[in-house]
Amino acid sequence: MSLYPNEEEITMFGEKMKYPGLKDGKFTNGSFSDPKQLASFIPAETLNLILDNLGEAIKSVGLEPNNTDIDQLAKVISKVENNPVLSERIENAINLSNNEIDYVTPDE
Repeated sequence: MSLYPNEEEITMFGEKMKYPGLKDGKFTNGSFSDPKQLASFIPAETLNLILDNLGEAIKSVGLEPNNTDIDQLAKVISKVENNPVLSERIENAINLSNNEIDYVTPDE
């Protein structure tokens, strides 16, 4: 399983194309020299998933998500590193044999 969206084939302006247009499973900028090599389109659902996950990670350590604070993830990591209980719970969740991540909150 991947965080990247699944490829679909769509028709746009009468032309069939891959959507979102991943190359080797990654987003691409396309090519200005080859108009047939289109840039990937990032679906709104993918962007929302990323932002929702980042927001939940920020809230899980007691911080409030802020769309202008560039240090939020560094603060999350710092809080996790400095909290042995939270750090251990996250490590245990990551090491689950079935690769499912448990939602961890500082209140547990």
